[in-house]
Amino acid sequence: MIATGDVAGSAVALENDQIDVASIDEPIYSNKTVREKKVYQRLAWLNAKMPRCTQTVGIATIGNIEKNGAALKAMLTARRRGADWFYANIPEATKLLAGSYDMPENIVAPAIKNTLTLSPKWWNDGAFDMVTMNNMAAALGAVKLVTLPVDWSTVMDLRFVDPAERPAI
Repeated sequence: MIATGDVAGSAVALENDQIDVASIDEPIYSNKTVREKKVYQRLAWLNAKMPRCTQTVGIATIGNIEKNGAALKAMLTARRRGADWFYANIPEATKLLAGSYDMPENIVAPAIKNTLTLSPKWWNDGAFDMVTMNNMAAALGAVKLVTLPVDWSTVMDLRFVDPAERPAI
């Protein structure tokens, strides 16, 4: 294993035959392949071997939840509505993302497509996906960043989750 720093460092090392394999996240991958005309051999087997992981989880202190609960609940509702809208309107969402990030649509469109190939629900609607959370906990535990097993009942606050949608923890 060779430490290369960030994604850009990995791409440079890969392009200069210093490493054999690198992870290049979106939209950097699409930017390099579309704009810079770089050619990479994608390792399709990796998608099948890698477990799905949660990449983002919202956190708040108990004090903040108690003081600003209505605002936090509204934010979660907006997240859900935004994710639902995104999946129902990907062409329009592509245009909005391109404008928001000042990136050409011909970079954003393949970045979204590639991301959805990896995980059809990459942009989560705010629900707790316990399979992906447990996969992430296992990965973090393997490098000693968390103590396993994680007792989710002590770290998850489900007061804003509809009782019918609460995960089994």
